[in-house]
Amino acid sequence: MKFISLKVLLTGSLVITILVPAYFAIQHFLSEDQMSEGPLAYAFLFTFTVSVLIFLANGLSIMFIQRRFAWKNRAWQRFSVELIWTSINAIVLMTIVFTLANVLLEMPGHGDTFLKSLFDHVVIALIFNTIAVTMLEANDIYNQWKKSLVEAEHLKRQNVENQFAALKNQVNPHFLFNNFNTLSSLISDNPEKAQDYLSKLAGIYRYILEVRDEFAVEVQKEMEFLDDFIYLHQIRYGENLKIEKHLEAHMLHRMVPVLSMQILAENAIKHNEISDKKPLQISLVIENGWLVMTNNLQRKKQTWKSTGVGLSNLKERYRLLSDQQPLFYIKGNQYIAKIPLLNDE
Repeated sequence: MKFISLKVLLTGSLVITILVPAYFAIQHFLSEDQMSEGPLAYAFLFTFTVSVLIFLANGLSIMFIQRRFAWKNRAWQRFSVELIWTSINAIVLMTIVFTLANVLLEMPGHGDTFLKSLFDHVVIALIFNTIAVTMLEANDIYNQWKKSLVEAEHLKRQNVENQFAALKNQVNPHFLFNNFNTLSSLISDNPEKAQDYLSKLAGIYRYILEVRDEFAVEVQKEMEFLDDFIYLHQIRYGENLKIEKHLEAHMLHRMVPVLSMQILAENAIKHNEISDKKPLQISLVIENGWLVMTNNLQRKKQTWKSTGVGLSNLKERYRLLSDQQPLFYIKGNQYIAKIPLLNDE
């Protein structure tokens, strides 16, 4: 939450300033009592001063509470704590302002009369405070709602761009040329394997089309896609490319960003040498809510510089989907990619 805006401060204070004196004015009117302009003007000035102070104190308090405690999905608990905290602020502020007003304006009242009047004003201050906290929370919820709309649109656009980029990468002439060459040789040498190859290739395209409107999918679906994706590369690299998966069945319903497995697997295959002498071993496990892909590090001698678009794209999508960010690092002779699992909500 950002600090209270001037618009909210003035609007809230004026609303309270009008409502409270108006309530007492109506009471006097209904009881047919005379109410002079002096007390009414004092009521407006007093109410406005207290309202501004309460709004300012509440703005600072709520900002501190929301920064100190991460209550993203616990609105009622947050509101209760804020209300208790700010009620104490309101009582202290009303006591100080009321006492100063009595001293400076030499208002009558002492002893039991003063305490009763102070108690009445404290009750009013608590009403002020409840209205103020409600307005501040409503303003914060409205701002979060607007922000979520912008981020949802951004995420949708990012997802569409990602799907388009993935599809474009899969159908580019070089990719098609390599796969058609492989398929052509398989048809003459091993028709049965050629059928499997064609089936896996079709599965990749089918999956990309199926998830084109999704932001995240179940781990199970990404694993099925990954099997097809790795299979195509294993036709080229044979036993030199291996993948092991140790994934608990009850975690397969958790979610990951669409095509995140392709990005991670491509990163490993693209940047590492794969040969008889240097086979590439990829492993997948789930640890403490993270999907971890590890591969032995054997970098290719590259004459070109990697753009890092794939991993940057994945980080950006996590920024919009989660409070956690993926981790990519080297440990010993292992390259490790860790992406947090998303809830299936």
